[in-house]
Amino acid sequence: MNDIATKQLLDAAHSLGIITEWPPYLTREKINDACLAYGAEGVIWYLRREWRPDKPTINYCWVISEIALRLIMPPGTKCFRVDVTGKGRYHWFLRDPKGRIVDLTLDQAEGWWEIPKYSDGKVYHFKPAISDRGKKLAQFLGILDEKGKGRR
Repeated sequence: MNDIATKQLLDAAHSLGIITEWPPYLTREKINDACLAYGAEGVIWYLRREWRPDKPTINYCWVISEIALRLIMPPGTKCFRVDVTGKGRYHWFLRDPKGRIVDLTLDQAEGWWEIPKYSDGKVYHFKPAISDRGKKLAQFLGILDEKGKGRR
């Protein structure tokens, strides 16, 4: 998780103005720990085999974006998805009300060369109710308690 390639990736992202944490609930350490605790089960079923403990945010971009948008980010934040392969493989990220890119799972990429082309992103709308995976991951993050109540 804290390897040289990941540090270089995050340094490159930060130099481009990309936000990769939203303290206090969505720090790199808390996100990685929550994804590790949830494991492959927290990833959509058809991508579970790709999940790895050494890169715990792999395929968590949708659910982390859902939690951040619904429970943490300021009003006016929007979710986007970008096709990272040109073949329907999407990555989800946010834009805060100031238009800044917030990519809380960018560390799943193997290196700086995999930073998505955010300008190609399209607005994405979640269903009205938070997903079960979102609720459970929010509990691992300490944002929701066992009864689904907010802790803020």
